[in-house]
Amino acid sequence: MKNVWKPVKVLLIIALFYPLVFLFTGSIMGNSEITHYLQGVFGGGEQWAGWTVFPKYPTLASYIELLLDIPEFYVLFWNSLLYAGCIIAGQLIVALPAAWALTAVRPVIRKGILLVYIVVLLMPFQVRMLPEYLVLRDLNLLDSPVGIILPEIFSALPVLILYYSFSSQPKVLQESAQIDGAGEFQIFYKVAVPVAVPAIVTCVILALLEYWNMIEQPLLFIKDKRYWPLALFSPQNNYGLGVVFAMAFLLAIFILVIFMLLQNYFEEGLSIISKE
Repeated sequence: MKNVWKPVKVLLIIALFYPLVFLFTGSIMGNSEITHYLQGVFGGGEQWAGWTVFPKYPTLASYIELLLDIPEFYVLFWNSLLYAGCIIAGQLIVALPAAWALTAVRPVIRKGILLVYIVVLLMPFQVRMLPEYLVLRDLNLLDSPVGIILPEIFSALPVLILYYSFSSQPKVLQESAQIDGAGEFQIFYKVAVPVAVPAIVTCVILALLEYWNMIEQPLLFIKDKRYWPLALFSPQNNYGLGVVFAMAFLLAIFILVIFMLLQNYFEEGLSIISKE
C-alpha cells in the first residue's frame, strides 16, 4: 500500500511546488525569452503559450533591477510588514483574553457566542465590504492604514482557535496553580498562554498567509498608492515582465520560509483543533 501512495505523493509535491518553480524560472529569464514563451498571452495572437523549467540564458538582472532600481518595492514591502504585524499583534491582544473568558462562560451562553463567531467567520469579505466601507467612511479612516488594520483585529478565527486550545488544556494545571496561590490572571499568562503556544503560532501563520497577500481591502479602501501592500505592486511597463516574476517569487518565498520554520508548532496547533 505504501508503494502505491509514493507516486501519488510525488505528483502532489510536484503540483504544489510547480507554481513556485514557474515564478523562479520566470525571474531568471530575460524579458525577450519570457515574451517568446508567453506571446500567446501578451501578444494578442491565437498561438499557444509555452514554458520551460530551464531558461536558455539565466540572468539575475530582474532581481538586481527590483532590489536596486525600484524604491517602490521597499515602500510596499514595509507596508505589508506593517499591516501583517499590526493585525497579528492586535488579533492576539483581543483574541487571547476573549478566548480565555469564553472558557469560563456558562455552556448555554458559550454555545450561542460560538455560533455567532462561526456565522461571522463564514461570511466572505464581499458580504462585509459595503458595511466596512460605510463605517470607515463615517470614522474618516478611508485612505489610511488604520482603516485596513482596525477591522481585521477583531477577526473571529483566532478566538475560536485559542478557545479550543484553552478548553483542551488539562484542568490539573490550573488547579495546581490555584493551590500554589496563583490568581486568575497569573493562571492565564503563566499557565494557559505558554501551553497554548502551538495554537498561537497557528493563528500567526494563518493570519500571515491571509494578510500578507491582502488585495481587496487596500484596493477598495485606499487610493493613495504609498499605502498599498506589496501584493498590489505593479511595476511600470518599462521594467519588464522579469521584474514582476522576481517580485512574485520573493513574495511567495517569504511566507514559505516562515511556514517551514514554524511548521512543527503549526501541525501541533491544527491537531488540537481537529480533536475538538
